[in-house]
Amino acid sequence: MATLSQLGYALAVDRHRNFRRAAKVSCVSQPTLSMQLAKLEDELGIVLFDRTRKPVVPTREGAVLLEQFRTVMREYERIDEVVQELHGVIAGPYRLGIIPTMAPTILPLVVPPFVAAHPTVELQIEELTTAQIVERLKEEILDGGILATPLHVPALTEYAICREQFVVFHSPTIKLRTDGQGRVRLDALPLERLMVMRKGHCLRTQTLDLCALGAEASETQGFVLEAGSLATLCAMVQNGPYFTILPALAAAELESRGLGEQIKSIAGKAPFREVALVTRRIENRRAIREALIDVSRAALEPLEDKRRRLRPEPVEPLA
Repeated sequence: MATLSQLGYALAVDRHRNFRRAAKVSCVSQPTLSMQLAKLEDELGIVLFDRTRKPVVPTREGAVLLEQFRTVMREYERIDEVVQELHGVIAGPYRLGIIPTMAPTILPLVVPPFVAAHPTVELQIEELTTAQIVERLKEEILDGGILATPLHVPALTEYAICREQFVVFHSPTIKLRTDGQGRVRLDALPLERLMVMRKGHCLRTQTLDLCALGAEASETQGFVLEAGSLATLCAMVQNGPYFTILPALAAAELESRGLGEQIKSIAGKAPFREVALVTRRIENRRAIREALIDVSRAALEPLEDKRRRLRPEPVEPLA
């Protein structure tokens, strides 16, 4: 009869594709892990991994069984969670990914009130790109992710938290044409002065989509900026002569530093990005997820500008 420990070892090998690393994270010696997997394969009569490949990969039959192992382990881990819920307790670890363009503005607003309300929850937070979060959610390495949606990934569920409008941030050395209310039109922006994030960041795709420009945007300055953070992007814009598109929370931080004159609203229906907590459709830690959504909505909802008409749909985060 297969044991839970053996299933865990098999899933560790599947995740790390290496017996040595799988043994290390499982806190056992490599010979012990290899022996237990061999016993499991003998019990099942199926070889789970092709050991001739580097890195090791599941066999066709092994891939089917590993999916079932994940289901078994997920439901086993749910026992403690269900007991806690029956006792009215929200506790335990929660592995959360967040994209870098949201981390510095959203985490300071959400994490302190969440920790204060739920001190027995251990948030384990990591900054990752959208693609990395999606992949780790599918592999069950993460429990949830905060990122821009919609993603259109059938295996994931999206819980909208807030809608964050986009604004224009520009260098003081360039002047942008504005309307009577101080707003700029996207089609009147000097696109040769546009700066964007590097490839892999959804904010880059959203910016190019808004400006209807395309991949050549990063080449209009005569150099390629591999800006991996909003801080780098804003520093380059500030020293100009450039402009960029920013989410409102990032712009608010710049405004607090006295740069409000360089921030312009966008005329017409204000474009926005939808901020959401994303999880697997089949998930653990549902009570923590619901608590995190409630706290996040309470912290971020007052920041939405209800005076502006938004686009019927959010700007797509992915190409």
